Amino acid sequence: MTRASFARMADLQRRQHQARQAKAAEATPHPVTDQIVRARIAHDIGALLRAASLHAWTGEHAANTTNLAGRCIYIVASACGQAGIHDGADINILRGAGSALADLQAHPEQLEQHRAAIQSGLAACTRLMPALSELQLAHAAQTLDGLLRTKDMSTGDIEHALQRRAEGQPA
Repeated sequence: MTRASFARMADLQRRQHQARQAKAAEATPHPVTDQIVRARIAHDIGALLRAASLHAWTGEHAANTTNLAGRCIYIVASACGQAGIHDGADINILRGAGSALADLQAHPEQLEQHRAAIQSGLAACTRLMPALSELQLAHAAQTLDGLLRTKDMSTGDIEHALQRRAEGQPA
């Protein structure tokens, strides 16, 4: 073999090694990257919950309140369903808040009558969130995004989310 063929072979082996390293790096996320993603998810859900709470306390527009609070309640309800949390006082409060949101959507002029139920639902979300993982919340947010693209939300969607079980979880 000539010096040039050794150089080509060495260059080929080096490129193959670099490709294997790049592929391995993609397959195995770095622990810091994983924590950054989790922090972003927690931050985004927290920001949505704060905005919904602010609208529930002082908002004058029923549509904005319904939109923000409904998103929070659905995300937490869906994540609870995935986590196997299907009953309890806070879950019942979520159901009541979902019902209040459905009524408010049908009758936007009744915002003041439903404000307390929506505030209670958002407070229940705050209490339930520590029991949920960021990945469950992210999956729930993706599910909500898909639902919003295909249809209008209803109280039944929240109930269905609460009853849903994660894949592989025993019934």
